[in-house]
Amino acid sequence: MDRRKNIVFLHVDQLTANVLSAYGETGANRPATFTRTPGLDHIASRGRTFINSYCAGPQCVPSRSSWYTSRTVAETGVLRNQYVMGTEFPNLGSWLRDKADYLPVYAGKWHVSRIRVEDGFELLDKGSGHGEANDAGVGRSAMAFLNNYSGEKPFFLNVGLLNPHDCCFFSPTYGKYGLSDRGASGDLSIESPPLPKNFNGAESKWLKDWTEADWRYYLYQYSRQTEMIDTITKRIWDTLRASKFADNTLFIFSADHGEGAANKGRVSKGYLDDNTMRVPLICEGPGIANPGTVDRSHLVSGIDIGATVCEIAGCAPMPGVSVARSFLPLLAGEQEPWRDYVVCESGKGGFGASVISERYQCNFRHDGQWEVFDRINDPFQINNLAATDAGRQAKEKHLEYLRDYLGKITVCLNGGQVTPKYADTADASMANFQTMLKMYDAISRGEALYV
Repeated sequence: MDRRKNIVFLHVDQLTANVLSAYGETGANRPATFTRTPGLDHIASRGRTFINSYCAGPQCVPSRSSWYTSRTVAETGVLRNQYVMGTEFPNLGSWLRDKADYLPVYAGKWHVSRIRVEDGFELLDKGSGHGEANDAGVGRSAMAFLNNYSGEKPFFLNVGLLNPHDCCFFSPTYGKYGLSDRGASGDLSIESPPLPKNFNGAESKWLKDWTEADWRYYLYQYSRQTEMIDTITKRIWDTLRASKFADNTLFIFSADHGEGAANKGRVSKGYLDDNTMRVPLICEGPGIANPGTVDRSHLVSGIDIGATVCEIAGCAPMPGVSVARSFLPLLAGEQEPWRDYVVCESGKGGFGASVISERYQCNFRHDGQWEVFDRINDPFQINNLAATDAGRQAKEKHLEYLRDYLGKITVCLNGGQVTPKYADTADASMANFQTMLKMYDAISRGEALYV
């Protein structure tokens, strides 16, 4: 019998880490205070929770493209949802199938540009565009697989739940959608979080007419949608633990990106903010040392998912991998040198890169603007330290990190293409892509962009 570990990668859409009480961040102005997640809390109590887990890019397609290629946003060239990757990137599913003789299986949301899910995975359920409508069905498909699979090959089961992404349908940012009439009723219960400390009015013109009741109703919906995926996740995990695969399967839970959740007057994603970049990462299963550990010392990235999966499967990392690292040794409790920083990149509003270290987050933007936030003493990122001595010192150090990053990766030079759906924005998207190339080229050559 093949005793290589099976892998379940269960991912959700638009879930910020702060909303989960498993992250221990409950308190005034934190959504976790108003959100019940007993399922994920229980899984975390038996596994390892990474507090400093960041997505590669704070939108769906950039982040998911990095999951399934182990490459950064600058390498795939997928700056925003409308961009497409080149054809040279392999699919993690087909890589495990061809190099490790695994059975790759998929259910739910995919949303990776150009690479088709069917080319790398056996598709159980393609899901739909609404989490409330179909997440439960996607969960049942995954549970049915765990209850009925009788093959000899180890499996790599991917489950893509859509919620709490349904919060988008309560936001006028999307134009044709809008806040439900219930939002204006003012009938708020104790289940509705207060606005966060860093809220200072709506940033977007689309939100300017929202009342406090509207904002709190938005957060209320987000909490309820999070509770939906908590329930489904726990059902899938319970099915796994009751199955014959219980002792030989690693369970990985994460999200593609976070959500503005009223922080700085923002909703949705794409921003270089803690709420949109930092995502849950909870792992549970055999071989995890000291179950229940909350890891606050290691910076991990969404690009590490593929590298970890490949190490579990016993095959080489996918070709061209640069900065992605397997966190399997961390799960085993091994003490080894780890990275000092992670990079998160976004093409929203031009281009920008956030460099995150243990103490600071430094955002570098295409127009020469930069910000520094103290991650320990200013979790709401209210005070930009750019004008202080500490901020300037942090900026220089994080520029060194960014140059180090650029020296390791192969920046995509032929990107900038968009899907047919976004053909009317093709020129702007290409210009945005060229902005990234110019910014990174200038940083690599040591130009004084940030003074």
